[in-house]
Amino acid sequence: MTAPTKKQIVWSISIVLGAVVLLGVLGPVISYCTMDTWVCPISGSTKTETTWFGYFRHDERTTSALEQWIERREPAFEPQWLNISTTTYYVLGSSHACRRAPEIYQLRQILDGVVGKCSDERISGLVAVLRQGSQDEQRQEVQRISDDYFNTK
Repeated sequence: MTAPTKKQIVWSISIVLGAVVLLGVLGPVISYCTMDTWVCPISGSTKTETTWFGYFRHDERTTSALEQWIERREPAFEPQWLNISTTTYYVLGSSHACRRAPEIYQLRQILDGVVGKCSDERISGLVAVLRQGSQDEQRQEVQRISDDYFNTK
């Protein structure tokens, strides 16, 4: 092998190793996507905000049947968004942070059916507890609604 060829090989290997080390050091801290999930503790509606590279943002919102029910009675109703999770994706890995979801979140899969099945009086009671009740009262009311929904199907 000639001297210029050996230098090319050494430089090529050095560049590749440097890139691998740089990626190994910076990869876990360079984020490219962040996903925030929000829920309204009263209506159960959800939204997801996805941010790519810190600049490009995409929002998805799911309006629950309970929010629609509330808006028919209170046109000025606005969801009170509560962040329940943030997931950040890095070049090499990801991280996830979450907090306890509000009690209404337990009903998210059956909320349309609950609103369609329950009387206005019962739904008004649920909304009142979600707005003013303690966490235990909210939990108990959500459990009662869930039990009634599944026991009378």
